[in-house]
Amino acid sequence: MRVLVSAQGYLAEQAQQLSQPWLSAQEMERWQSLGNDARKLQFLACRYALRTVLVSAEQPFHMWHLSAQAGAAPRVIQNDAQGEAAGGLGAPPSLSLAHSQNYVVCASAENVLGVDLEVQPSRRTRNVYDIAHLVCSSVEMRILRAKSDATLVNTIFLKYWVLKEALFKYRGTGLDFQRIRDISCYEGNVANKHASVLGYAWMWEAKDVEGRVLTWAICTQKAITLQDIDLVLDPSLTCTRVQSWVLVQTESHRL
Repeated sequence: MRVLVSAQGYLAEQAQQLSQPWLSAQEMERWQSLGNDARKLQFLACRYALRTVLVSAEQPFHMWHLSAQAGAAPRVIQNDAQGEAAGGLGAPPSLSLAHSQNYVVCASAENVLGVDLEVQPSRRTRNVYDIAHLVCSSVEMRILRAKSDATLVNTIFLKYWVLKEALFKYRGTGLDFQRIRDISCYEGNVANKHASVLGYAWMWEAKDVEGRVLTWAICTQKAITLQDIDLVLDPSLTCTRVQSWVLVQTESHRL
């Protein structure tokens, strides 16, 4: 599994320096349909990032053909003309992508995965209780209410949000507010052994030069080790924490 976390501006600059055509026909059509330069640069940055986690010496940028339907997750297109780029006769790599403010995270792997990213300003604390009851399980709400420090409450809530977003992306369902409260996130393997495990995750926290905190997570069906992850991190970021998590079914509904 390869994971990239980088500033959008840097990725866009690198993308614009490529001389050989590298966007697929579908991507080019989508890029041309975007309404302003900012969105076009964001699209280029994300597409460059996706290829960065796909490329190898044998399969450079221009050999990867990606889908670009609005509202759908990007995927490697595989057909007779593109079979070699997509990995021959085997299944093409899975992709997942997220962006927040001016940062991008993306990942590729042999198995299905989901990623999510959130960036917090360095000096803003919001009242998460206004939305926590829509997102958190009863277990998680008890944890939040037991904390007296508002900054810590915000940090914990953000972790739950990122983990659940990554889970829904991995499952391919999109964010589902009818089910999100039926999921509980546990750090490490402390969940009840009888609970129904929905996914396993790794989460990172980092700070940028402006003091903003980045939180991103990868969710998969099966547990993986850090040694299985090739993390490519923007050199301007300082990683401060890595945690393993498990996400379980805790209420009556089934996902």
